[in-house]
Amino acid sequence: MELLGYPDEETFQMRMSVRMAMHCLHIILPREQSFDCFTPATFPVSLIDFRAALAGEGNLQGFAD
Repeated sequence: MELLGYPDEETFQMRMSVRMAMHCLHIILPREQSFDCFTPATFPVSLIDFRAALAGEGNLQGFAD
């Protein structure tokens, strides 16, 4: 992040963790007039990345290729 001009500060890392957690929730929660569906049985799996972002960890599930 320092290469991009952002200091490596704890407050900055906390802000980015919060933003990532909010982004994860935005992705997994169904939206109006969308093809997304909410399945209670699989929702805990969807929260893996959300919990990782809150804990400051990486993307535990990886990316689908």
